[in-house]
Amino acid sequence: MTGGILGGRDAAAQGFAIGAGAGYIVGLALNRKIGLDWDSAQEDAADDFALIAVMSQYYDAREVPKLFALMEGVSRFDDRIQLGFLGHRNRILQRRDFSKRALQGALQAQYNEILNSGKMRGTTPEFNQVMADLKRDNGIEAYQFDMFDMSKRNLQQAVSMRSDDARANFYYGCVLKLVGRTSEDKTNAKRYLENAIRLDVRHTIPEALLQRALLTMESPDAASQSVALRALKDYVETFQQRKCADSRCLPPNLENCLFF
Repeated sequence: MTGGILGGRDAAAQGFAIGAGAGYIVGLALNRKIGLDWDSAQEDAADDFALIAVMSQYYDAREVPKLFALMEGVSRFDDRIQLGFLGHRNRILQRRDFSKRALQGALQAQYNEILNSGKMRGTTPEFNQVMADLKRDNGIEAYQFDMFDMSKRNLQQAVSMRSDDARANFYYGCVLKLVGRTSEDKTNAKRYLENAIRLDVRHTIPEALLQRALLTMESPDAASQSVALRALKDYVETFQQRKCADSRCLPPNLENCLFF
């Protein structure tokens, strides 16, 4: 599953790791007391060298700040991520900000030159499609094993990379419904479930209708109850059309459909 978390950043991560190692060696040559006197300035210098090394191999260096942000987020749930070359969580964010400034400043011209050359790796539509699918599938897998925080992070990235994926919208709406604690969370959950219903033109995800209905039922007003009732009926009809050879069969979770 950890591989899934980092799956979308593999190319840049590999390139950056190579560059970071090279930067470390350069720093070691310049300072024999590297093991005892390794400060932020030296680390920034190594990161700057690593960014240049990444771009020299035509990797997309803009993925580096995203990688740091992702690692900082993961470190909130597992402190072991803070060990090794990344350092403490606040230092991870400092390194993210440093790489952003470098790419927007001293390294911007070099980056634009590589970008305009058409040789940049990991920027094609096909690559983004694969990464979006990978994030979606990892998010669904985590959801099915009750790893909701991991599922939420992967699915959030999936829908941001490919907003027209019905399954990604459905599962993201489901996980928001489960872990949400505020009215805004519930509103977002309903929005993504509605997106899933709209995008599911072949009606392969009837469960989206059920989940939206259950959210709508929480509102006591008559209009919401009427919408929920219609959605529950649509759920049963869609389930019968797509999942059953016999039109008399019913969904296995029919106990939720209180109108029968």
